[in-house]
Amino acid sequence: MRAETVFHAKAKIDISLLLIFAVVSVVWWHLIGDLRLYLLLQGLPLILIPMWQAIYCASASARIMFGGALPLYVMVRVVEFYDHALLAALGAVSGYTLKHLLAAAAAGVVVMRLRYKCKDHHHSEVGLDSEDMRCKKLIV
Repeated sequence: MRAETVFHAKAKIDISLLLIFAVVSVVWWHLIGDLRLYLLLQGLPLILIPMWQAIYCASASARIMFGGALPLYVMVRVVEFYDHALLAALGAVSGYTLKHLLAAAAAGVVVMRLRYKCKDHHHSEVGLDSEDMRCKKLIV
């Protein structure tokens, strides 16, 4: 969502900073034993995505697709928390397994949104700009 609303160079800086923050949060957790930075990073998408969608007036399709992905993301965190209890209750499937299946489903929803957006954009009869070229690469 954020990368769609800022210049390409700014989006690269943003993702770089988030990756650094992710690494720092895991190192902090490992060295200090404090999960707060890691948990903050895990919870930020629940706040930032809807906030950015509101600020930048995201399309209805973007809101619907992310609205489908965010509950899946919340479910990922829930099954991760109840990992051992789910394994005991289900026998063959742990929370860890369900976590990865739900995360893949959430990512699939986001990818569907990108493909949908790019197909619509690609079918317009306007001349090719840089976004058309990115979409063309995604569709192929």
